[in-house]
Amino acid sequence: MRAIGGVLLALVLLAGPVLAAPFGGATPPTCAPFASGFDQPGSTPCERCFDDETNGGESDLDCGGPDCRACDAGFTCANAEDCSSGVCDEVIATCSAPTCTDNVRNGDESDVDCGGPTCSLRCAIGKACFVNSDCQSGNCQGGFCAP
Repeated sequence: MRAIGGVLLALVLLAGPVLAAPFGGATPPTCAPFASGFDQPGSTPCERCFDDETNGGESDLDCGGPDCRACDAGFTCANAEDCSSGVCDEVIATCSAPTCTDNVRNGDESDVDCGGPTCSLRCAIGKACFVNSDCQSGNCQGGFCAP
């Protein structure tokens, strides 16, 4: 090493090309649950969730399982967590589309199977709401149906 004009310079000679170890030699990152590259700020998506293969615990192609985004309706599932609707028909192992009778808060419902523009059933007092029309009482206060 040699100082030139008050700046310390280091000259390193390499015998060949430098090959970086995957992840800088460190342990590969653990993927954030349901990482998709865009829906979890700060998450690290799994490469396998974008490789056009069903692997790494995925229930279908690049979806489901512990690491990848949830699967849309019609894709294979092992349990409700594999599905974006939260509903897996385990008899046929397929994610179901959200309905107003599936006992899950999904789709555009404001609470479980009520409220929102799709469900005809209005929500009872104490249930979650977005707007007054979500409630049987016609009164949505602070995100809940009020008398």
